[in-house]
Amino acid sequence: MESLQNAVQDQIQTPAGLLDIVLVGSEELDRIMALMQEASDWLQTRGIRQWRRMFTAEGRAFVAARFTTDEVYLVFKDAVPVATFTIRWQETTLWGDAGLDGQAGYLHGFAVSRKIGGMGVGKALLAWVEKQVAARGRRYLRLNTAAGNPGICGYYEREGFAPCGVVAHCLGGMTQLYEREIVGQHG
Repeated sequence: MESLQNAVQDQIQTPAGLLDIVLVGSEELDRIMALMQEASDWLQTRGIRQWRRMFTAEGRAFVAARFTTDEVYLVFKDAVPVATFTIRWQETTLWGDAGLDGQAGYLHGFAVSRKIGGMGVGKALLAWVEKQVAARGRRYLRLNTAAGNPGICGYYEREGFAPCGVVAHCLGGMTQLYEREIVGQHG
């Protein structure tokens, strides 16, 4: 983490403690994949198959491609990576023409380590991402998640995200689209 210390984008206080949010490059792909693997393995123990195809060569290339077009972040607690997410400013693969409307930021690859899971970190990071989206003058935060995961779908709905349809994901399976209007951003 020392080499990333100068790259800290922001710090946020959460119930789990102070977190450093760092915009990272492709050299951090292994740490991002490890966080996604941890989340996927935990879901697997609950009978939910999510992100399993991310750990194939095709899936790894899919995640690696984000570094060329998107903002990819790692979140650290005491110099240990505890979360990852990506912000994309256009999203046509899942959202079609709506993904070019300039009205939203798109959250992808959102994973929080079980070491701090259930401590309000997800909610705090969603609020941070929403602030970044609002700073760009965008009206909505949009995301997608596995349609077959009722736990995470319920979580996003309790966090104020409205379902916007179900579509096929390019790596297989069905994905539920969500959006939440950003308070005070009325175009």
